[in-house]
Amino acid sequence: DMVTRDWVASNVSPSDYDGVILDPVSVATDIKRDFQITSETLTSIGQYIEKNLVQQIDEYASTPDLNKSLKANVTIVGLETRDEAFRYYEYLPIGVVLAGGSKIVGIRDEEINLFILTELSSAKTGEVFGLSLAGLIAPERLENSWEPVTLDALEPVIDKWVKYQIERINQYQTPGLNGDLVLN
Repeated sequence: DMVTRDWVASNVSPSDYDGVILDPVSVATDIKRDFQITSETLTSIGQYIEKNLVQQIDEYASTPDLNKSLKANVTIVGLETRDEAFRYYEYLPIGVVLAGGSKIVGIRDEEINLFILTELSSAKTGEVFGLSLAGLIAPERLENSWEPVTLDALEPVIDKWVKYQIERINQYQTPGLNGDLVLN
């Protein structure tokens, strides 16, 4: 599943832009890394996001005009696992005891949550005119707190997020904005 919060400045004039420059996807340095969430996993997630963003833009141009381009900065700001929510029957007294016991021994299923911040700005002036913060929940659960997070578990929800981001960028398309993209 996916939840987003978007902000777009009211003074944006889409006809001023005719391309998109994508900065390399970055990863916040304060994300806790351990045996479940590794630097390698975060890097592979960033590369997957970047590859899919490039593939989803309608037209690709290697040299859009810097003076007339949007700049997209995408940052992975969080990746975490947490115990999945109680099921309805676990609110019964015996269910609470069993659910608590499964947590203590580390066998309770865990959700994977990925948080991504996207910033759109003018490539020429640097003026920020759009922000999007997305919280993504992987459809696949981890079986316990010892299982590592993998890109495979997150791919379906990342694909959904990329599609959403492209739709948002396309909202600014006018005859002058043709969806050109270049990696910075």
